[in-house]
Amino acid sequence: MTKRRIGYYLVTPEFGGAELYLLALLRWLDRARFTPFVYLSCPIQSVKTRLLEELGRLDVPVKELNEDGLPLNGHHTPNPQGASALPRPRYSWKRIVRALVPPAAKVAWYHLRTVKAVAAMFRQDAVDVVHFMHLHYPSLEIPLLASWAAGIRVRVMDVHTAPSDLLNIPRLRRLIA
Repeated sequence: MTKRRIGYYLVTPEFGGAELYLLALLRWLDRARFTPFVYLSCPIQSVKTRLLEELGRLDVPVKELNEDGLPLNGHHTPNPQGASALPRPRYSWKRIVRALVPPAAKVAWYHLRTVKAVAAMFRQDAVDVVHFMHLHYPSLEIPLLASWAAGIRVRVMDVHTAPSDLLNIPRLRRLIA
């Protein structure tokens, strides 16, 4: 029997119930059947350090993510032209086109690229199951769509929020949730 690879996707600003729940799951997980690893996005350094220590004790590999869910290890660069040594022309056709594109289209393009990058990360890690652990729904959009695009058939979601909070988000986000 082949081992299933489970990616736990945790976005957290604190060390509390969801984090303790994840650590308990990892302690009791049958390592003969499953290989766990954690995708972690945590903006607070002290919380991140504590989580990394706890996960290290459990011998669980961690891939750190930024606030958009992209790996911090350099696989994604926000400005691919930034490293160019050649001087850029003051007015290029790309700049003119970018200036004419509506802001909503720029945001949509950014999210599309982000979903594509996260899906590539899931495929590279050969994830069989992804378990999302978040404090609220809207932060799930990019990784949820990316897991679908990566072909991950089993997705588990633990969302620690009141269902009434769904009423306060836009219709498209509510549909995704």
